[in-house]
Amino acid sequence: MQDANKQEKEEWYDPVVEFAAHFIAASVIFLMLGAFTTGLHFYVEWLKSLQVEPIFIYTFKGLEYFVFATDVVLFVVYVGGSAIKAILTMVKRWKS
Repeated sequence: MQDANKQEKEEWYDPVVEFAAHFIAASVIFLMLGAFTTGLHFYVEWLKSLQVEPIFIYTFKGLEYFVFATDVVLFVVYVGGSAIKAILTMVKRWKS
């Protein structure tokens, strides 16, 4: 006997909705980390105005660039992976 959940008809737009949800969630996380790096930038500028030792400025500036670059790469990888998964699912349903 088959499971009742497998009996449900999958709609054509399910992969599109799933991709949209992944894109929105990834965008929210991207914006949160972007806000953090913006705050870190202002913190570094404030430290510069206080004439703090350059090693601290360079360390926080490096952290700012690292977090932002990592954020961009992971956003692109996650959204790209979700897009590929949605496309493959649509092609699979179209062929069957």
